[in-house]
Amino acid sequence: MRTQLSNAVKAIIEYRKVVERWPQSHLADDALYAVGTAFLSLGETAKAREDLRKVAAQYPASPLADDAVFMVGKSYEDEADRLASVTREKSLEQAKNIAQKNAYKDAQSGRRAQQKIRDERIAQLRKGGKGQAASIEEAARAANYGQFNDANVLLYAQRADQEVETLTATQLADRQDKINAALRKAVDAYTTASRVAGADKADDALLQMATIYDQRLKDSPQAMQTWLEIVRQFSGTAVAEDASWRIARYYELAGKHAEAIEAYQGFLRSYRRSPKAGAAQFAVAESYEHLNRWVEAMDSYTNYITNFPEGPMLSKARDQINWIKTYRL
Repeated sequence: MRTQLSNAVKAIIEYRKVVERWPQSHLADDALYAVGTAFLSLGETAKAREDLRKVAAQYPASPLADDAVFMVGKSYEDEADRLASVTREKSLEQAKNIAQKNAYKDAQSGRRAQQKIRDERIAQLRKGGKGQAASIEEAARAANYGQFNDANVLLYAQRADQEVETLTATQLADRQDKINAALRKAVDAYTTASRVAGADKADDALLQMATIYDQRLKDSPQAMQTWLEIVRQFSGTAVAEDASWRIARYYELAGKHAEAIEAYQGFLRSYRRSPKAGAAQFAVAESYEHLNRWVEAMDSYTNYITNFPEGPMLSKARDQINWIKTYRL
């Protein structure tokens, strides 16, 4: 139907009729999903999220339930990306505009206040019959007007420069808070998608969660838990292969070399034909070296040479074997 309804607003109206009139129909979940995606195409993100969540809530057995919630998560990731695209330079420019407007407003206000005080003083002198004194005061004001204005403008301009950095820092901190909030909402949506019964998006949802935790929220423990869950649920798949590799790398970078050896060896058992298999074998050897387990390290380097004769680390593996024989055995 949607291909025949080029007007997204009209499409939403027609699809809603299906949901409202035939809520138990086998087409109702498709119609509600189409409403959500139509709202997304219009940039009505809040409305889109509301309807997409309803797909999973009202039609949990629908094959679109997990897709709908996954799309909610993706919309939050996209929101975080848009916020992240605002560079410091853009924030600085915005802060300058705000500070300059405030400086101009304050300078004008200060000038008017000083002018009012002098006008009142001159009026009082004239009212008291001191016309000559009033004329002298008026002349003095005219003479000092430009000098005062210059000093006044300079003062507010300097204050504006100071405000720029404060405003910029505030804007950047506020933006980062909003980015993190959007990412955590994305994680919540992906978690829901991964738990939909029979969901075919579960592995992708978990991988998105792990990536957000690892690369964007810098929450390594949560990333690790998610990778472990991927391996547990989807062993043998491409997603699990990636997760297994990341687990091993996590242990290695954390200096947990015994755990890294076990993880890399597990990766090799499950994904021997992976493009990363050679790197995993070499990492096992290096991890044994970190533990001063020289014989096992030498055996692992030998395995690398035997199993990956065209590997990029072939020369280094030979060098390490010779070094171990010479200095450690």
